[in-house]
Amino acid sequence: MQLSVTDNKDLFSREDTSFFKGIAVLMLLFIHLFSEKRGDLFFSFIQLNGNPLISYLTLPGQMVVSIFLILSGYGLAQSNQKNVTNGIIQKLKKSFIRIFKLMKLYWFIGILSGIAVTFGGYILIGDIYDNVFEMIIDLLGLAYLFNEPTLNTAWWYMTIIIIAYLLFPIGYRLVKSHPKPVFIGTNIVVFIFLIFFRHGRQAGAADFVIWIVPFIWGIYASEYHIFEKIRKTAMRKRIRRTIILCLLLIPLLLLKQILHTYVFDVYLAVLEIYMLLTLKDSLKINFLEKFLIYLGNNSYSIYLFHSIYILFFPQFVYWLKYPMLIFLYFLGVCILTDKIIMFLYYKMRRSI
Repeated sequence: MQLSVTDNKDLFSREDTSFFKGIAVLMLLFIHLFSEKRGDLFFSFIQLNGNPLISYLTLPGQMVVSIFLILSGYGLAQSNQKNVTNGIIQKLKKSFIRIFKLMKLYWFIGILSGIAVTFGGYILIGDIYDNVFEMIIDLLGLAYLFNEPTLNTAWWYMTIIIIAYLLFPIGYRLVKSHPKPVFIGTNIVVFIFLIFFRHGRQAGAADFVIWIVPFIWGIYASEYHIFEKIRKTAMRKRIRRTIILCLLLIPLLLLKQILHTYVFDVYLAVLEIYMLLTLKDSLKINFLEKFLIYLGNNSYSIYLFHSIYILFFPQFVYWLKYPMLIFLYFLGVCILTDKIIMFLYYKMRRSI
């Protein structure tokens, strides 16, 4: 189905993408602040199986990587449709340009992070890397690919997104020319990994295959107007479906916890996107939308630096002790840090 230009109210716009990235950033901060291994840094009045109850509340957000990858695949495909580039080589060139844009901010924040942890007296760069090669690999965003040490453990996602961008030309062509086989094939991949590689990120090089699935689904959503079709569905029907999906989400999250797997996060991410899109269209809380769009527009820089605070400056992050206060405080710290970093970054770019 091709949408006409009169379907603007149903389009999934760049602001919609930023809105979901904003939600994903909040999920990311919540997960990294209150995971099980940080339970001794904050008060928890209720324990479950020896872990703070709030740690279990991070479960709905643990598919944040799949959400980001779906949105990335969608965004790249939308960009390609607006600026048609024929041929895989031309698309690959564009992918390299996009990767370079990502890497410039990655390098800038990486250098600032290295300076902060070194002069903060928390760690020396030599304590992380055994040689220059390991540091170069980390600066290239490929530490996860080569299983090398990294200054920030959250940067493993950089390897995933670099590979996804490089595979975009092939993925886009396959989705466009063979949509059904690609969709069926990606589902088969998920179930293969669920059987053989379900326990955490331990599958080595094969691990990258499972993370390409949500990226491909994002391309699929763009090419076949999945978000627009959701919006064309009557709101009453969407709300009924959302209630059903919410009931379905709970047992799936419990199953995820029991199996200790991230493999079917892509399905959970799709359910969450559907529910959140319905809530966004039905509630229409303008100030909240604007705030989430703002966060989404700054999600990349916040992703790059937030874990540095948590890993190396925990007393600064958790001094308020109570989870809700910690979360609101740290969100404010991240917004302020982002403003400072981006001011310095653009000032440096203008001076070069």
